[in-house]
Amino acid sequence: MSNKTLFVFGLICIVVAGYFYKSGDSSLTNIKLKASDIDYQASNIKALQTDETGNVHYQMTAKGVTHYQKAGSAVLESPNIILPNHNNKQITLTADNATFDENSQIAQLTNNVKVVSKSVQNDDTAPIEFTTTQMVGDLKNKKIMSQSVVKVNQQGNTFEAQSMYGDMATGDYQFEKVAMTFLPNN
Repeated sequence: MSNKTLFVFGLICIVVAGYFYKSGDSSLTNIKLKASDIDYQASNIKALQTDETGNVHYQMTAKGVTHYQKAGSAVLESPNIILPNHNNKQITLTADNATFDENSQIAQLTNNVKVVSKSVQNDDTAPIEFTTTQMVGDLKNKKIMSQSVVKVNQQGNTFEAQSMYGDMATGDYQFEKVAMTFLPNN
């Protein structure tokens, strides 16, 4: 390539650059970046929380997590939280999404929320399943509550409630505005 060709090519590049500079296209020059509170993102996480004596308080897995440092919270994708119980029960909370506050140990579960309470011994006690669209789980005090419609199922026996409150440590549950359907035996 000759020097004349390179010189002409260089002039064309300068003219094009000058045109864009002169046109003042703000989308090219005024990029505004905001500081992010996200300090990390991870996938396929596993967490284990113990109490002061070293006993397992809860186990948590999730497909993804986005952690916000300043807020002290995390957004979880497909969380699975297992709470061992002193009454030989194991409580499992699952959902599509959850927001978890690290300071208060409260998880706000949303979309396809399911809570299963089952015996860890090999006895004939059927598990109890609660399904709803939203639920708040206080992992520190082992309490759950929902202001959304909750479907309760234990071995085929089902009912719906407009809201619920549960103490997972004792297995006591309270329901409001219960609706049941009884089917006659054939």
